[in-house]
Amino acid sequence: MQRHWLLMTVLISVLILMGSCYNYSAPPGESSPMEPFSPGEPQVFFNADRTGIQPGECVNLEWRVEGGDFFGVELDGQPVDPFGHRQVCPPETAVYTLSVDIGEAMLHREVVVNVGGTGQQPSQPQTPGQPPAPGCPGAPMFTHFEANPGFITSGQSTSLEWGPITNGATGELVGSVMLTPGNFGEVGSPGSRQVSPTSTTTYTLTATGCGGTATKTVTVVVAVVGTPMPIPPPAPPGGGGWSGPPKVTNVVVHATPYTGPCPKTLVWTADITVDGPCTVTYQWERHDGAIGQVETLNFSAAGTKTVQDTWMVWVGNNATYWERVRILTPLPMLSNQANLTFTCTP
Repeated sequence: MQRHWLLMTVLISVLILMGSCYNYSAPPGESSPMEPFSPGEPQVFFNADRTGIQPGECVNLEWRVEGGDFFGVELDGQPVDPFGHRQVCPPETAVYTLSVDIGEAMLHREVVVNVGGTGQQPSQPQTPGQPPAPGCPGAPMFTHFEANPGFITSGQSTSLEWGPITNGATGELVGSVMLTPGNFGEVGSPGSRQVSPTSTTTYTLTATGCGGTATKTVTVVVAVVGTPMPIPPPAPPGGGGWSGPPKVTNVVVHATPYTGPCPKTLVWTADITVDGPCTVTYQWERHDGAIGQVETLNFSAAGTKTVQDTWMVWVGNNATYWERVRILTPLPMLSNQANLTFTCTP
């Protein structure tokens, strides 16, 4: 009997020791399922089959969200199923973000796909014909440069954010990073700056390293809420008139409340009206800060067309979400904010 209890004690000790020493190491590009999370939160798995490619090549993104309570899943701002995969072919180094709505906050996981030979300009040696300095990995390369949000109304601010900038793909940048326009001077990397442009503005990061100079830009669109600009001038004397270029004259978003079984795909519709033939580009925006991809609508004549956006929800009790449409071209304009209240029943 004593030998039996001795063996049991040794076995339990070994199991405890193994449990305390075990560490999970996620494959490259995957969010480790062992990352800390609060009780009740879902576990988020997100990875790419490759994180380094050449221009023209593609990678497969895979994700799954398990356990816990959540209201929806998005890939780069677009609703997706909790389990899925997608092939992407980025022309330059890109950051893909999987977001999980847990109600009061969003869980985010990122995968960076590095594209060799992009994000840089040809080297600029000090003397024509002179090669780059020995041991220099190449001209500067950017991980990302973005505005968050990228679309604001006059009087609002946005944050310009950029990641580490390196000489070539691997070398630490020894040089300078400048942000223009504005009196920012040298800003370093990674970094961020708050800006409040009064009109649509393109910002440029210029990095100078041992292998030359490279630039990357981002545009902040400044819209006028509810009123297309510029306003056409009065009709000239003597008859006739001038209506200016065709433009969006009205955009209205609609939503219908829902009570019923979940998961459920909620639907918002938008009526976009123009006063002549033109091409309209627009984006959907949501209450959680997500911004959809730029979409295009072609009009051959004056009239109204209806577009829609969907959002799959999994659980909610008298919850309210909203969406709106931001017109980008031919003239910036912002729609109303359409609220949708829903309750998921068993």
